[in-house]
Amino acid sequence: MKYIRHDKILYAICEDDIQNEAKYTLGRELTEEELEVAVDGLEWGIGTSISTIYNTIFYEMIPESHKQYEDKDNNDG
Repeated sequence: MKYIRHDKILYAICEDDIQNEAKYTLGRELTEEELEVAVDGLEWGIGTSISTIYNTIFYEMIPESHKQYEDKDNNDG
């Protein structure tokens, strides 16, 4: 029997990731204050769009869900 880890991290963004993106985009690393703003932006962005991400994953993963989401869309408007 395969053991399933329920606490396994599936995706993570670390400070180095943000700093590397800043170097690429801005040509420099972020200050501590800028890093705090970046973290707030990530938390907001991920928090507001996580349901869209999940819906997209499940829509693509399970063919039966296509009809479910299409029915929901048709009944919403």
